[in-house]
Amino acid sequence: MKKEVLLAYFPKLTFHRSQQLLSAFGSYDAAWQASGEALKKAGWDEGLVQEFLSWRDKLDEKKIEAGLTTEGINGVAESDAAYPKLLKQIYDPPLTLFVRGDLTMNAPALAVVGTRTSSPYGKQVTE
Repeated sequence: MKKEVLLAYFPKLTFHRSQQLLSAFGSYDAAWQASGEALKKAGWDEGLVQEFLSWRDKLDEKKIEAGLTTEGINGVAESDAAYPKLLKQIYDPPLTLFVRGDLTMNAPALAVVGTRTSSPYGKQVTE
């Protein structure tokens, strides 16, 4: 599984922080394997580094992959050809899009962007 997809699950990963990782390590795969000291040198503070390392150690990659497969969801990383070009141009583009269905841009598309834990009202309006 692409590390960009897994990193998208880290609650405190912002666009700026993802760019720090990419700049410091050259790839998200290398960043994923980084030590605490290396992450600090990349510009992350001690608290964030410890939180990330703890989160990474507890993460069940196989469970995430199985869940995405079961739900028919694909993780489309910013580096993928399928990632929308216009979306890359916004100020704070998402590192990964979680897509159910086809992401071709030949027809009008609908995207729902929101919180990971939606309210009953949010669910009703989306439906």
